Amino acid sequence: MQNKLVIIQCVKKKVWNDDRSCDACIESENAYVSLYFKKMKEHVLKIIKPKKWLIFSAEFGLITPDYKVCAYNTTYLDSKTNPLPKAEMERRISSQIINIGSGKEEFKKVGEVNNGKEEKINYSEYDEIVILAGKKYIEKIMEPLLKLNKNVITPFQDNKLGGIGYINGWLKEQIEKYG
Repeated sequence: MQNKLVIIQCVKKKVWNDDRSCDACIESENAYVSLYFKKMKEHVLKIIKPKKWLIFSAEFGLITPDYKVCAYNTTYLDSKTNPLPKAEMERRISSQIINIGSGKEEFKKVGEVNNGKEEKINYSEYDEIVILAGKKYIEKIMEPLLKLNKNVITPFQDNKLGGIGYINGWLKEQIEKYG
């Protein structure tokens, strides 16, 4: 069995969009609430079953699912939201930096800077890197990941899936078939 690293993109719809009274900082895997994110996460956990999975955030870079995030609205789909520049993502990937959650950090207010913990990821532990993300997100990380000399798979692009509706349909089909 191959050791896989899976990277899934963050999404615009977050828990704070639905629950305006929510002012807590929560683990990133629970912050993103769109059907798209839920299906990607389910696909990762039920079908791919990787050694490790990360979330690619336009605000924070590569983060672990337990990394705590507060309300934010940054996306690569709108440059006015000031997403992390491509050059910074390339630097982080080449430096093997990811942001990790401690599971213990407390935040004083919404929007406070996260726990700021970083660790190095040893990409040599993985035989394959799978990216579940749209084109705008893939553009930001593909080049530095290819420089790692790993097999990089992009299922949405490899299957020539168009918009989010097609991707959600494909994810649902895969989960029903193999999950």
